[in-house]
Amino acid sequence: MVKKVDVNGMIIRKMHLEDIRQVQQVVKISWNSTYQGIIPLRIQESFLKAAYNDEMMHNRLENSFIWVSEVNGKMVGFANFSAVKEEGKTEFAAIYINPEYQG
Repeated sequence: MVKKVDVNGMIIRKMHLEDIRQVQQVVKISWNSTYQGIIPLRIQESFLKAAYNDEMMHNRLENSFIWVSEVNGKMVGFANFSAVKEEGKTEFAAIYINPEYQG
């Protein structure tokens, strides 16, 4: 299995337990940028606390696949998806990229 891929200076690798804080930060920055003026900040923060708290991140890490991307050692994004099911399907759960690296 591939453990790490280097694409033009961007590293893509499996997430580790010690990456949780950085992933949570990418989620927060992405949400705040994407939904500014659309979803009130207090509602964004409430959702993020429920969906991306430490317990939920541990659960995601144990029960799904998460790949992170780094540029110069800085976490800039991640993708989260489920394992392939018996019928050959997988569920794409989330993808977040720091707005500075989008495009």
